Amino acid sequence: AEKDDTEMEDTNPNAEAEGDDSDSSDSEEDSGSEKDADEEQEDVSLLEARIKTTGGRDYDAFVQLLRIFRDKSQMMELEKIREEFSASYPLAEELWLEWLSDEARVALSDKDLDRLTALHERSLA
Repeated sequence: AEKDDTEMEDTNPNAEAEGDDSDSSDSEEDSGSEKDADEEQEDVSLLEARIKTTGGRDYDAFVQLLRIFRDKSQMMELEKIREEFSASYPLAEELWLEWLSDEARVALSDKDLDRLTALHERSLA
């Protein structure tokens, strides 16, 4: 019986230690996610400021914003920055293809398809 009690005692501290580690790693991940989100928002603000101060003439800032918004699936922000970007610069083929692909994925109505067709025609102009 003593051997069984000892084995149980040995098992319990390990389980508690593992539980503590997972709890602390969860809170570290949460604070890491918050930090990443804060840093990302700061990056977005800086990039938007660069575009504003250059009068829309910062190609790299536009591209970086596109990547951030596309990676986070922030479609409204993505559409806004794409429109601003295309007003300032001719878009590269890759950027048009991404834009068309994103719009095609969410096109459900006839109106959406008309917008997609118009966007496709714009890309060819």
